Amino acid sequence: MQRIYLDYAATTPLAQEVLAKMLPYFTEYYENPSALYSQKLKYELELARSQVAAAISAKPAEIIFTSGGTEANNLAVLGTARQFTGAHFITTQIEHDSVLRAFSQLEKEGHRVSYVPVDGDGRVDPADIEKMIEPETKLISVMAANNEIGTIQDIRTISAIAREKGILFHTDAVQAIGQVEINAGQADFISLSAHKLYGPKGVGALYVRKGVRLQPLLVGGHQESGRRAGTENMAGIIGFGAAIEQYIKTSQTRLAHFQNLGSQIKESLAEVEGLHFNGHATQRLAGLYHLSIADVSTEALLTMLDLAGISISAGSACQAGSYQISHVMKAIGDGKNNAHLRISLGKDTSQEEIKIFLEKLKSLIDKLRT
Repeated sequence: MQRIYLDYAATTPLAQEVLAKMLPYFTEYYENPSALYSQKLKYELELARSQVAAAISAKPAEIIFTSGGTEANNLAVLGTARQFTGAHFITTQIEHDSVLRAFSQLEKEGHRVSYVPVDGDGRVDPADIEKMIEPETKLISVMAANNEIGTIQDIRTISAIAREKGILFHTDAVQAIGQVEINAGQADFISLSAHKLYGPKGVGALYVRKGVRLQPLLVGGHQESGRRAGTENMAGIIGFGAAIEQYIKTSQTRLAHFQNLGSQIKESLAEVEGLHFNGHATQRLAGLYHLSIADVSTEALLTMLDLAGISISAGSACQAGSYQISHVMKAIGDGKNNAHLRISLGKDTSQEEIKIFLEKLKSLIDKLRT
C-alpha cells in the first residue's frame, strides 16, 4: 500500500538535488573546515551562508548556523536574556515549545515574562504587546506564522513597535519562510530550519542583526565567529544552502499548487457537520489546514487514518504522542471534546491523494460518530 503523506509541516523529504550536493561532504571532502588546509570547505561554508542570508536579504556575517530551529530559538531567547538580571520579556501564548520553554527557564532564573493572548483565529493584536512593554523589557518574540493552525502574525507592525521602544525583536520564521515575506529589516533575530524546506534535518540558522550582542550557549572553539562553538556540520550546511535557495526560487509555483488543493479540501469538507477550520481565514499559510471535529476522538481518528495508510498529525510534531489538547488550541478557546487534525501539503501532493484522503476522512468521521 502506497502511503499518503500529509504532514509536511512536521518535516519534508530531502530533495534529490540537495542530497546530491551533500554526498561529497560525507566521503570526499571530510576535512575539518577549521583546519588551515581546508580552503575549499571554508569557501563552500561561506557560500552556503550567503545562500541562507540571501533568502532573507541579510548579510552573510549575520547568519549563525545551528543544529536546527530549536537551537536557533534558544540562542535568540537565552543568549539575549542571560546578559541581564531581573529583566522583562514578551512573547505569545501560541509560540513553538522551544520558545515557550526557553522563556519558562528564564522565569526560573529570576526574569519576568508576559504572555500575550490571541484571538479566536490565533492572531495577536500588536496593541496588546505595546501595552505590556515595561522599562525593563529587553526582548519581544513573536512567531511569523503558527506551525499548528497556520495563522500569520503582523510582524511588520510588531517589529516597528519594538524598534521605536528600543527593544530587541525575535521572530521564529521556521514555518513561514517561503510563504511569508521574511527579511532582515523586520527583526533583530530570525530563526530558520532546513528540514521544513526539503533540506536535511539537524541544521538551522539564526539571523542576528549586525551590532546586536548575543551570549553563546555553546562554548569551546571559535566557530561561527565565536557565537556557536562546535565543528560545523558541513554536509548539512551545504544541503541547507541548496535547499533554501531552491525553495525561495520555486515559492510561487508551490503556492499556486497549494491553493488549488486547498480549494478541493475546503469544498469537500464544507458538507461535514460539526467540522471547523481553525486559524485566520485570509492571513494564513497556504497548504496548512487545521480542523476541529466535534464528537470524535483525536487518538482514534489518527490511529484509523494511520491504519488506512495516511500519515497525518493533530498538530506540532514536538507534541506528538500525547493526544492532549495543545496550548495553541487552549489559547484560541477550542473545545476539549473536539478531535484535531492538521493537514499540511507538499509540492508533490497530488489531487488524487487528496481525493482518497478526503473520502477516507469523511467515512471515518461517520464511523466514529456512530
